[in-house]
Amino acid sequence: MNYSVVYLKYRHIIWPVVVGISLIAVLALVVIPQLMGYIGIKDQIAQTNSRSQNLEVKAIELENIDELSTQEDLKVVFEILPIEQGVPQAMTILQDMVAKSGLELKSTTFGSGGSSKQASGEDNFKFNIAVSGQINLLRDFLMKIQNSPRIFQVESIGVQFQKTEGVVEADIPLSVFYQSASGDMGSMNQPLPKLSDKDKELLKKLSQIISQSNVSMSDLENIPEATTAANFMENNDEEIVPGSIPLGKPDPFE
Repeated sequence: MNYSVVYLKYRHIIWPVVVGISLIAVLALVVIPQLMGYIGIKDQIAQTNSRSQNLEVKAIELENIDELSTQEDLKVVFEILPIEQGVPQAMTILQDMVAKSGLELKSTTFGSGGSSKQASGEDNFKFNIAVSGQINLLRDFLMKIQNSPRIFQVESIGVQFQKTEGVVEADIPLSVFYQSASGDMGSMNQPLPKLSDKDKELLKKLSQIISQSNVSMSDLENIPEATTAANFMENNDEEIVPGSIPLGKPDPFE
């Protein structure tokens, strides 16, 4: 085959094809990678600038936070929902509420099953108490649990009426809640969380509950460390009859 003749015959087609292939190769190997690299660097610069602006805004907001007020709010939260079990403290608060209600505390059993975790994430441990007294005093005690400086939830109530009119003996299993520290401080890129009006109103209500209680966490700090859950362990073979309606606050922040 005479290539010269073929070239002369098809040269008007060959050159455009060769140039087109060359252009495609240059685009694929040089221009497009450079363009993608430029776009990627531009996005990184935009993200860095956005993070920088967010951090500046967060820094200004942190500077404007009232440190004293924040510490008081945290103190309220940790008294209501502490990061540790605080079994002796919870026991003291519970005894105080029983005494103020005018009931007689027959026995207290610390739950031998240990602590557990609710589906909502709160840790809890169990108390079983047996009390006796007038039925109206029992009602007052249950109302006090609703406004106690620790979160108690009545799981059930077993009531036995005595020969004396209006006097009952009640077995009440309780869950006592606390929230273990997760150690998660959040991401630097997340905006600074702010308290809503609903949160502020709740904190105000919780502060009033603590201020009205004669038993506060600061008073309970004097309880010896040797007073542990084991001191409250007692044998209790009485059967508890579950009540139809559980009482108490499963979550005070809802």
